[in-house]
Amino acid sequence: MNQLITPVANSAGVQTPGYRRCRFPLLAIQFDVLFHLGDRDYLVKAVECSHDQLRVVCPSGDVPLLVPRTSHHRPGDKISHQATLRLSDQLHLNTQLQVLFCRRFSQQNFHLGLQIKSLSPQEQARMCDFLEQALAAHAAPASLFG
Repeated sequence: MNQLITPVANSAGVQTPGYRRCRFPLLAIQFDVLFHLGDRDYLVKAVECSHDQLRVVCPSGDVPLLVPRTSHHRPGDKISHQATLRLSDQLHLNTQLQVLFCRRFSQQNFHLGLQIKSLSPQEQARMCDFLEQALAAHAAPASLFG
């Protein structure tokens, strides 16, 4: 897979001429993510994806379903969920996702960063093929600003 190069911002937020190479760059690809939360399922929309991470948009009222409020007081806690990535009608991947961050994006929405933790080698190959096809179809790199 081609590696994208992203500008590096200094502490003042100004982009410098230096660049850093991301091992697995995020691509702006949308698909459904179905979280299996014990007694019910919860569907959200992924907006960015790479080989090992994805970012989803979650309405502010539903954030406690995925990120319990008490987790903000215990930074060492790892929050993981079982989920199904519905990359296309024919391609569904079952995996475990670990919450990396939860940031307010707008008045109504939060962005959640999730680490993909458990894919078999076959599922990893299918994910790689999916991302290669997205690049071939000129998928845009993820926005640096949200």
